[in-house]
Amino acid sequence: MRTGFWWVLLAVAVYGVIRSGLASWRTRKLAKRVLGEKIYQAYRLFLTLVIIIGGLGLIYLVDTLPDVKIYHLGLPWVLLTIPVQVLCFAGALASLNQTDIWDLTGIRRLFCPEKEEPPTLVISGMYYWVRHPLYVCALLFVWLMPVMTWNILAFNIGITIAITIGVLQEEKRLLKNFGEEYAEYQKRVPMLFPGFWLKKPKS
Repeated sequence: MRTGFWWVLLAVAVYGVIRSGLASWRTRKLAKRVLGEKIYQAYRLFLTLVIIIGGLGLIYLVDTLPDVKIYHLGLPWVLLTIPVQVLCFAGALASLNQTDIWDLTGIRRLFCPEKEEPPTLVISGMYYWVRHPLYVCALLFVWLMPVMTWNILAFNIGITIAITIGVLQEEKRLLKNFGEEYAEYQKRVPMLFPGFWLKKPKS
C-alpha cells in the first residue's frame, strides 16, 4: 500500500516543533532582546502567519500525496457528523471572538498599539465549559471527517499530538500571566473535555 502517511506524519511533526518553538516563552524573550521592542511588536503576527501558511502546506500534502481511502460514511451517519462539524466551526469562531481575534493574531499590537489593553482572563461563554474551546472544536472537526484516508489519519494523529503539546505549553504561559487567578480557574474548569455537569453561576 503506497500512501503519504509517514510523510504527512513527519510534516506535521516538523510543523508542531516549529510552532511550539516559536511560541515558547524563551524564544519570545530572545526575539524581544534581539529585535528590540518596536520590531518585536510584529512577532505575534509573524507567528500567526507561520501557523496559517504551515497549516495550508499540510493540507496541500494531504491532498496531493498518494492516498488510499479507509472509510466513507454514508447516510444516515453523515447527517450526524457534518452538523457537528458546522457547530465546531461556529464554536471556534465564537471562542476567537471572545478572546479578541485582532489581539490574538497580533494585528492590533502591530497597527494599533495605542488601543492595546492589558490581557484579561476570559472565563465566560465557551470558556465556562472548557479552558481551551478552540482546540476542542478543532479536534472534533478533524476527527469527524465523513471521509477518512491514510493521509487524513496521519494528519489527525499528528495534529492531535501537536495540539496537546501546544495546550500544555499555553497552560504554563497562562499561569505565568495570571497566576493564582488561572490556578483557581484550572481547578473549576476542565482543560479539553467540556464540563457540561457544571452548574452555571448565579447572576
